[in-house]
Amino acid sequence: MEAGMDADRVTWKVSVTGAKGSGKTSLISRIVYDSDAAIGMKRELFRKRFSASLGSRRIIAELLFQELDSSESSASAILNSNAVMVVVDITEQPSYEEAVEIVRYVSGLERRPLTIIVGNKLDRKYEAVVWEDEMKSLQKKYGVEYRFVAAKNGEGIQNLINSLLDGLVSRIAQKRKANA
Repeated sequence: MEAGMDADRVTWKVSVTGAKGSGKTSLISRIVYDSDAAIGMKRELFRKRFSASLGSRRIIAELLFQELDSSESSASAILNSNAVMVVVDITEQPSYEEAVEIVRYVSGLERRPLTIIVGNKLDRKYEAVVWEDEMKSLQKKYGVEYRFVAAKNGEGIQNLINSLLDGLVSRIAQKRKANA
């Protein structure tokens, strides 16, 4: 970025939740470190800086990724999130069913975070039991986005990041328009 160029700085919290074994930790590791080697990652906030545009303005976005389990204590963390990524292991039907429950909960919140369902393990698509039809159904019913990725090899990760940033930036634009 050029020196002196105006930029808005924002920090957004992104909660990453879903069934045990769906690949939440690997997904965060892939986004933040470009590696699926999640060994030794402790449950904490992981920071990654991105750049985006809002009209002619540049936005420097610090995304804070936090992995959540599906316990009750996660509910308050979701309430304080700007976005929620609900991770589904596409090779496990119970993973999808848990994701539906999470999406149902999030969609009932008064201040609804941006929600993206992430179908993970695309590298194992020959074993998939969760298909695009199920994701489209959730999208239609709850107004959420969905993306398919493989945290293991990085497939689809950039599209996921772009969707996340586009959704968050569009919320800024909507707020500015409403306040104008």
